[in-house]
Amino acid sequence: MRRALSLLLLSLLGCAGRASAPSPAPPAKADAPVVVEPAHVRVVVPVEDRACGNVALPPIRSVIVVPAAFVERALAPVVHAACSCSRRGETLRLSALIVPEAGVVTAHAVDDEAADACVQLTLDGRFEAFELKSDCIDCGPKRFAVFHGSPPPPPPRSRITYPLTLVH
Repeated sequence: MRRALSLLLLSLLGCAGRASAPSPAPPAKADAPVVVEPAHVRVVVPVEDRACGNVALPPIRSVIVVPAAFVERALAPVVHAACSCSRRGETLRLSALIVPEAGVVTAHAVDDEAADACVQLTLDGRFEAFELKSDCIDCGPKRFAVFHGSPPPPPPRSRITYPLTLVH
């Protein structure tokens, strides 16, 4: 047993002794120019496309029921910007954030920086505001924790995150 252990130890030490040291790098010349390759940057310029005006959204199904006309109104600026910033045959993945009560929508292209920059430049994220209402009758808080005589606090703003893929 001792002999096997000593042979194993010697073989391990022998392997470590045989490892070659890395060769030193050649000295750099002080007057040699440094060449840096420019990064490839794709620039997307928005274009007007007649097909963009005929984009129809698919039926939207979720736990919260928002009338289709309201969602179409909110997403119309996003679809227009995305369509203007893509070309035929391209697919653009977006994430839109809708604030219905403020009448504001923002969007970002999730995997294409150039398309995202174009969308940010092109998107006019305003639409006619709408309110999300509940069909809950006589539910919710009865008293507000405010000073006597003061009006109740305004309702919180809703935020709807809507992922979409535009295939142009």
